Amino acid sequence: MKLDLDTLSLKDLKPLQALVALAELPSKAEDLGFSLAEMMGANIVLKRAPAIPRYANPNKKSEKWSGRGSTPTRFSAAISRGMSSDKLSIAIN
Repeated sequence: MKLDLDTLSLKDLKPLQALVALAELPSKAEDLGFSLAEMMGANIVLKRAPAIPRYANPNKKSEKWSGRGSTPTRFSAAISRGMSSDKLSIAIN
């Protein structure tokens, strides 16, 4: 669709001007070395490194827990039976 911009009123041109400006934003941000999300102040989600396991089930060493997140049932059960968290901890070099 071709528009004759000379025949449009100022009221009709304003929305077109906004559309053109929005279309140019990503390339202008990239020219400045930023992403559009960074320029607009969007939250950039940074992924954390995988947590190092700190605790292990003494009966099944493959069951490990980093200490982050919800406490595993087996860990809570061992603590309630009187076992210390030191006995469940993995030796960290």
